[in-house]
Amino acid sequence: MGVKHSSPIDHLIFGSYLHSCLKSQQMIKYLYIMPQFFTNKDLRVNTTTKITGQDAHHIINVLRLCKGDWCVISDGKGRSFKSSISNIEHKSVFVLIQEEIKHTVVSPAPHLAFAVIKHDRTEQIIQKAVEIGCTKLYPFCSTRTIPKYTSNVTQRKSERWQKIAIEAAKQSGLSMIPQVSDLMDFSGLCSKFAEYKNPVLFWEGEKQKSFASFSPNKGSTLIIIGPEGGFSESEIIKAKEYGAKTLSLGKQILRVETAAVVALGIMQLKLGNLCIEEKI
Repeated sequence: MGVKHSSPIDHLIFGSYLHSCLKSQQMIKYLYIMPQFFTNKDLRVNTTTKITGQDAHHIINVLRLCKGDWCVISDGKGRSFKSSISNIEHKSVFVLIQEEIKHTVVSPAPHLAFAVIKHDRTEQIIQKAVEIGCTKLYPFCSTRTIPKYTSNVTQRKSERWQKIAIEAAKQSGLSMIPQVSDLMDFSGLCSKFAEYKNPVLFWEGEKQKSFASFSPNKGSTLIIIGPEGGFSESEIIKAKEYGAKTLSLGKQILRVETAAVVALGIMQLKLGNLCIEEKI
């Protein structure tokens, strides 16, 4: 009996079948990604907690979750719980806390101080920084910060930044509620350096110390990213007087938002926080 060779039609059919299988696998994987919500209540296994407000609206009307569906509830202080919806009543969702999720954290995640830039890009910095694991952000203005970017920072804008940070934490599974501080000047920022073991300022003028050779000390780390025009010489001197180390991010000229994400990502890797956790 001769070997039957497949025709182009057979290849097309098999390709379509393979594509559908891959789509099914992706859908299955998606179904295991549980949405996360924060609460300020004390969470304990085998107890029920009530979700109201915007989170309840999101569960009921956007995600369209139903009784028995899974979600993650976090206390915003580092503890998360695998939970299931036990009941939905009008604008309230009742969730049964079932199992605590253990998070592996080798070192405290770095915090980020960044010079304010155009507001949509500032929002991008906040969102991406939190997704990488940053839980504290300090927007600041310096000598070369464009004045109109700081004059438009109202209380309403600060509240929006905080909301963006919280939404990014929910989306990325961060168990801590991140905090975005009020806008401060560079002197105010320097006074924060004493709270950190590793205050690290990235400066394009640094020609000797590269990030590649840097080994952070054990303890808290603060990453400082300057404005589009760079730090002034007087600001570099002042930062060093307050204990900051200056490092280079390499020869490439990076935008502020790019430098922030690159620095945070590499620092998280150096701190050992990009390890694989056991899946829940």
